[in-house]
Amino acid sequence: MVSVRHPLKRLRGQAVASGTLSTRQPHVDFPRDPRDAISVLFAEHGETIYRLGRRICYDPQHAEDLVQETFLQAFRSWPRFEGRSTPLTWLYTIAARVCRRMERRRAAEPRRIESLSTLLDSLPEPAEWNRGNAESPLDVAARHEEEDRLRRAISELPTRFRLPLVLKELEGLSIREVADILGVQEGTVKSRLHRARLVLRESVPAAAPPTSMERAEHSRRECSDLLAAKLEAMARGADFPVENEHVCARCASALDALDRSAELCADLELPVLPDDLRERVTRTLAQLHHD
Repeated sequence: MVSVRHPLKRLRGQAVASGTLSTRQPHVDFPRDPRDAISVLFAEHGETIYRLGRRICYDPQHAEDLVQETFLQAFRSWPRFEGRSTPLTWLYTIAARVCRRMERRRAAEPRRIESLSTLLDSLPEPAEWNRGNAESPLDVAARHEEEDRLRRAISELPTRFRLPLVLKELEGLSIREVADILGVQEGTVKSRLHRARLVLRESVPAAAPPTSMERAEHSRRECSDLLAAKLEAMARGADFPVENEHVCARCASALDALDRSAELCADLELPVLPDDLRERVTRTLAQLHHD
């Protein structure tokens, strides 16, 4: 059996351990005064929002701008926070709005992403490059290059695709939570997530199929159907084992590319909130006065 891996369970475990995965139980014990409340939220979740910013924005300065604007907007909106979600989910929602505004201000020409059916039908021929298991200096350097290509590929996705991908794949939120944060239907989140994943797989090389699967024997439609089932399993956070006879060389290469990009997402280095940014935001919050 070819075990088609999916690291999302490990990713979600990391998110729970780090306190980044939100729950459905709102907090009710925060101070009523906006300055005190947002200062507490920044102390608890500033690192998380900065990490989100770095994952959404390839440019570190843009990430810092997102953090400062998110907590400034949170301060202004605190009187309207009713506790129907967790404060972290609320901060994610504000950060998503800030990200959209920042993208519009840059006025860059948005990249066009093909439809899901087109991406599924546009399967490349089986890869010829095979990864080894060694950890030589060259292998380590190659992995760092892969990770940087992946970060850049994520940052180049249009915002409506980048946000669902980062929130689901990197922050470990559920489809329902992402839909609530972005204000869209769950089906829309899944469709955009599938399309983003299919685009990202092009940024990393897949392993060559085993010698027993040297020739692509399935039709492209059969390969596309298997790939679509794999994407649905990834959205649910489920494993996707398939029998050898159900995988041709093209299928194996395409599935491995999806797994490889997901693994790289899960293993990306977690950025640390810079001390100078922490001091700036803390100082700004201390100086704010609620009208």
